[in-house]
Amino acid sequence: MGITSDWHGSLVSSIKHIFNEDIPHQRCLVYTERYCKQKLTLKPKTESGIELLQLTKQLNKIETKIQSKKWLRDLHKWYYKYGHLTTQRSQGFKEDGSKTWWYTHKNLRATYRTLYTTLDHLFLHLDLTPSVIS
Repeated sequence: MGITSDWHGSLVSSIKHIFNEDIPHQRCLVYTERYCKQKLTLKPKTESGIELLQLTKQLNKIETKIQSKKWLRDLHKWYYKYGHLTTQRSQGFKEDGSKTWWYTHKNLRATYRTLYTTLDHLFLHLDLTPSVIS
């Protein structure tokens, strides 16, 4: 019926190669939630981190397409409010004196990008009807 995995690159490409994209491949919601919690910590210090953590914690509670659409809308609202933080950069100097930069809120960025880049693969299980599952 479908495949659920942790969505690591080699696994994704292998499944595409073997099944020619003919089978739904969902990102594991438990793994996704665990990864996001690790990046944000369980007690984020910023409002943006707290709100994104709350969205992350809702992932495994979604049971209907209506709930998934609400969750997607809330993720988009979060980005509208805090998205600018995901592109903020800090600058500094390396030991050799050359300039360097990094994303200021790298864990917040990583969490959001993990959710956003796999949106099409988070809720595929909702397309299966109960009669197919049983």
